[in-house]
Amino acid sequence: MDKAQSTANLTLPMKRTFRAPRDKVFRASTNRVETAQWFAPSTEYSTVEPEFELRVGGRYRVEMHHSLS
Repeated sequence: MDKAQSTANLTLPMKRTFRAPRDKVFRASTNRVETAQWFAPSTEYSTVEPEFELRVGGRYRVEMHHSLS
């Protein structure tokens, strides 16, 4: 059984350097459709359209599904 998790103290610090124009990286990390296209560990996974609020204290949720071949 899953336990309810308090989100009061959760953070998502991220730091990564990409060899791409800033506007493209920003769009890929803030546009739901584009985030779903690149945010998966391998081709065996698909990402359900993510949900996020782009504001201080906002929410971020990404759901991935493993494809069984």
